[in-house]
Amino acid sequence: IFAEKINKQFGSKIIFQNVSFHLRPREKVGLVGENGAGKTTLFKVIVGTESLDSGQVVLRKELRYGLLEQGQGQGKETALERVVLGDPYFLKIKNEMEMLATNQKFQDRYGELQNEFERLGGYSREAQAKTILQGLGFKPKQWESSLEKLSGGWRMRVELSRILLQQPDVLLLDEPSNHLDLQSVVWLESFLQSYEGSVLLISHDRKFLNTLVTRVFELDRATLTIYQGNYDDYEKQREAKQD
Repeated sequence: IFAEKINKQFGSKIIFQNVSFHLRPREKVGLVGENGAGKTTLFKVIVGTESLDSGQVVLRKELRYGLLEQGQGQGKETALERVVLGDPYFLKIKNEMEMLATNQKFQDRYGELQNEFERLGGYSREAQAKTILQGLGFKPKQWESSLEKLSGGWRMRVELSRILLQQPDVLLLDEPSNHLDLQSVVWLESFLQSYEGSVLLISHDRKFLNTLVTRVFELDRATLTIYQGNYDDYEKQREAKQD
């Protein structure tokens, strides 16, 4: 992901002023700043749900991203159904496969779909989903709970599970350790440490950031400053600049 001299303001409030950065493959970066600094807006700009006044954000061709936002995931489907089938691309492949399964005229197309289904872990997807849900604190009896009966914190865990199962090229995670107990946070740290994609992470959890990130992007007064190292390194460098 490349951002080049991006500018954005809401009314008289400037959110970004000539902000540039590059999120590299397999890199884990912490995005920090005061509340209202524009961290969540930056995520929306990256995925294209928020426009820019000028500048550009360029995503590598065919890049797949997973975005965890606060307040997602409601409906009558169960927690397990949401995690397994909550990927529109996978669902499209699955539905087309089922539609063509008994039609001999489309065997070549069915073979292509089956290969893609296997690449996406279709046959082991439910087992993987259960492993992730358990890692994030779900008991087996909760897998069949409908989303509408879950609290906001548990729905957030479902959404996080859904995104982790997809294994996208880039994870954009807004406060993923919110609502998690210590055991679930430790599991998530371990999962993300071995994750092969890139991670851009908004968090106020200092230990979480220290464990995971190798660079810190700080948004402060509409400008973005890049620091090398984890959160402790960022604080030391920031203090040294202010002295």
